[in-house]
Amino acid sequence: MAKASGSNSILNGVLGNLYYFNQATAEPGYSTPYYTEVGVSTFYVRLAAHVPCLRVEVPGKINGKDCEATIDVLASPQFDGIPMP
Repeated sequence: MAKASGSNSILNGVLGNLYYFNQATAEPGYSTPYYTEVGVSTFYVRLAAHVPCLRVEVPGKINGKDCEATIDVLASPQFDGIPMP
């Protein structure tokens, strides 16, 4: 999980994906998972309204239901949208 990332592998923009996801909306939600050639699925999530998006990497190929299960684990407790142990 990362709150800062320069990866542009999903949107192929000049800036990193996180920049565009942070600009696109302020509401909670997640992106469609992207499966990489190294066997890792990546998706972007905003856990609460008006907090920064996070980049989440999960080993293997996952779907939306798997994203939601991961988000449930990350969602509580948190501080300013960042999961706390």
